[in-house]
Amino acid sequence: YEASRTANVEVIKESKRMKASRN
Repeated sequence: YEASRTANVEVIKESKRMKASRN
């Protein structure tokens, strides 16, 4: 469960990074 949660956080970070670079 913790591993999946950590992986999800990494995905969210990548999404935010892509959105930030898009602007």
